[in-house]
Amino acid sequence: METRPRTRQPIQANPTPRGRTGMSIIGSLLVLCGIGLSAWVARGGPTINTTPSTIDVTKQLRPIGTAPATFSIYLDSKNQFALFVSTTWGHSATTFTIDQQTAPATTFAPPGVKTPSLTIAIFPQPLAQDQFLLSFGAAIQQSEGGTYTPRNTIDTVYGNHSWHEYDGTLLLNGTTLSITALIRDYHGGTVLVYYDDLSLTFAGSQKQDFIPMLNSLGLSGDQ
Repeated sequence: METRPRTRQPIQANPTPRGRTGMSIIGSLLVLCGIGLSAWVARGGPTINTTPSTIDVTKQLRPIGTAPATFSIYLDSKNQFALFVSTTWGHSATTFTIDQQTAPATTFAPPGVKTPSLTIAIFPQPLAQDQFLLSFGAAIQQSEGGTYTPRNTIDTVYGNHSWHEYDGTLLLNGTTLSITALIRDYHGGTVLVYYDDLSLTFAGSQKQDFIPMLNSLGLSGDQ
């Protein structure tokens, strides 16, 4: 009986579905890239800033708080300040000079009278506080006439703002006016507010008009 040699049959590998090999290679590359990127960042490589950029949007300036009855909003034409003012008062543009600085100013007062009144001016350069009483006295005498006499100096708060307050009187044509000046730093310069009335009626005007105006004063950049 003849013995035939056995023929070896090749072992066939399991067939791989089409496309799976390519996807496996891509997946492996992505994993390796991810590991390499993580190691690079850990060694101090550049990172991605996920903080949103600040959007420069002009904020609508408005007075602080709620308007008292019979008060309305006044917004400065340069968008530097806003406040509530009695609807029976008007306003006028002027200037004020102190410490060799002249700044635009706005004066609020009832129509046809000089007092009571409140004036706001914003100076680009700071005013010297240690000499303010002397410089304000000289400035108000030049602006209004009469003789200014300083009284008290205190630190106070109106609304959201702290102020240096300077109280005094102005003797004008035989009539005594009480006058208060307030100053505070403002973006490298100074905000000046001063208000006055006849000494006999000053306390009433302060309660009814000046304090509500000061408490509502909003300054650009401070809200």
